[in-house]
Amino acid sequence: MGCFNNEGSRSERTGRRQSYQRKKFSPYESKEKEYKFKPHGYVKDKQSISYGKIVEKITTKTQATYEHGADITWSIENKKKFDFDTVKPELSDPNDTGEKFIFEKKVEAWVNRQSLFEANWLKTYSYILQNYCTAAMQTALKELPVFENEIKNDPFETFGTCRCLIHNWD
Repeated sequence: MGCFNNEGSRSERTGRRQSYQRKKFSPYESKEKEYKFKPHGYVKDKQSISYGKIVEKITTKTQATYEHGADITWSIENKKKFDFDTVKPELSDPNDTGEKFIFEKKVEAWVNRQSLFEANWLKTYSYILQNYCTAAMQTALKELPVFENEIKNDPFETFGTCRCLIHNWD
């Protein structure tokens, strides 16, 4: 009779083992790539996503989520801050009251856009550090002697330093 009862049968044992394995290994099975800067020589794993792809992901996200995010994206892609003097409104006829009123509104919007850019610039630094740097990269950045004066709150310096740490450049 022991051969015909289902206690301890093979299918029951296999089911338990599969359940145990699913619980044990499911956190390690990630289908989505991790877009993060990792320092060279990082023991757990090496940089699997290129620097350019991570920067592209960051610029896409900032452009999509920040108000006037295109200014931040332009700055990152051109490696210099956006020059607001190139889009400064100009008054062609100071005697025309209608045009003068419109000009004042444009200047107000231009000033707001500049202040929004500066706020977004600081947000971008925080966003890069929190979402696109591993804990090891954050530690490596913060341990640099120039962190407080040059890297902190500056996305350009953060990108440049991350690139150096990824490739182990001096």
